[in-house]
Amino acid sequence: MNSSVQHSLITMRVGLVVDDIEIRSGTGIARYAGELLRGLAGKGWDATPISVPHSTEAGGRIFAHMMRLPWKVLRLGGRSDIVHATAPITAISFPLIRQPKVVTFHDLISLLYRHGGTSLHARFALPPLFRIAAKSADQIIVVSSQTRQEILTYSGADPSRITVIPLGVSDEFQCLPRKESGIFTIGYVGHMRPRKRLDLLIRAFHLMVQRNPEIPARLAIHGPREWDFPRLLSLAGDLGILDRINFPGFADDRSLPKIYRSFHCFIMPSDWEGFGLPILEAQRCGVPVIIRTDARIPEEVARYCVKASTVEDIAEQMARVITDPEYARNIAQQALTYSNQFTWDRTVQETIAVYERAL
Repeated sequence: MNSSVQHSLITMRVGLVVDDIEIRSGTGIARYAGELLRGLAGKGWDATPISVPHSTEAGGRIFAHMMRLPWKVLRLGGRSDIVHATAPITAISFPLIRQPKVVTFHDLISLLYRHGGTSLHARFALPPLFRIAAKSADQIIVVSSQTRQEILTYSGADPSRITVIPLGVSDEFQCLPRKESGIFTIGYVGHMRPRKRLDLLIRAFHLMVQRNPEIPARLAIHGPREWDFPRLLSLAGDLGILDRINFPGFADDRSLPKIYRSFHCFIMPSDWEGFGLPILEAQRCGVPVIIRTDARIPEEVARYCVKASTVEDIAEQMARVITDPEYARNIAQQALTYSNQFTWDRTVQETIAVYERAL
């Protein structure tokens, strides 16, 4: 009897190791973990999250990552048929676990990007932790071909153990008619970390407004008001466009589809993305997306984006997208058709195939 038939007869138990603080913060990793839990349960797998709450005290997150979570994985992992760490930082205890093990790498930005704001302790701790995860896992999942190449270069992992499984886009993200208000909205959704380069977005928007004063446009930057927020607020004030920029704060999952559909153009000005899920989510909502030509964004995600090389170029593309309906419609339609292939059902199905190989 082959493994697929056996698994259909026996409920397989998956211990899904997740980072509790990521689930609360609404990151792509949080979305990934939640969709895996739901999708696996829907396909007859007994998926149980293994996580620990994080202390708000100084050093609480480090202690949780290094001590409490590994101990809990050792205690509960033995009750599972397979253990899957949804990020390498949650795979610390893997060398001590006998069960088949899978780890997902989303990116190596914290190791390879010099201007990412990674803390000093993380710079020392992450390299060995990432290598432990790569070497001790029976199977490695990466979310993009870009991350696959980074893992091969950095860790020297066996290519036969690495599988590229892209993230998915929820069916809630749909292209629906938008209520026009007479004002063009240029939008961004995500964190305000330095690598997101929102300073370039604000400068490009300022330049577009200067060159096209007749265009009634505003900029909406959705994300937690942390990291670069004070600097961005100051920059907008110095440029004299604070009245045209809105910082609504954190956008929860339920609000995201409506937020995307309020945009006439979505900008992802990042230096580096391991995947870039907001790009596909915006495209699924029928919104044209602009990224930077020199950004490290996986080709499979960036394929149908408008690419701009400079602040001036971004400003020019912004103006064209929001004032040339035919141009915007052609871009949006191509991207919508392409983005439909990225589904969470596909992600779950291909993940189960990796579990089969590990088992």
